Amino acid sequence: MFGDKLGSGSTAYLNMNTKSEVILSAGAIASPQPLMITGIGSAYHLRAHGIPVVYDQPMMVQGMSDNQVNLLFAPSHVPAEDALSAAWASLNLVASSRQQVV
Repeated sequence: MFGDKLGSGSTAYLNMNTKSEVILSAGAIASPQPLMITGIGSAYHLRAHGIPVVYDQPMMVQGMSDNQVNLLFAPSHVPAEDALSAAWASLNLVASSRQQVV
């Protein structure tokens, strides 16, 4: 059982005998979080954060990383030097503070 910020509750069941796969993606940032807050992942890490362990699977959320740099090419009237300066400034902010820039 888990809830959201508005107080709505939901129940999720985990069938450990299934032969199929489930792919969960929460977007480009923090995809492992939904698994871990529901108790799926490394029991060691879950217990360290006071999260009850539902399924101990240490490798399930390991090796995942955020990728804030995606390329999109579009015509622009802004000089390339100005656009690149702003992009590098945003990238440096993300790298140094781990904050998301929108």
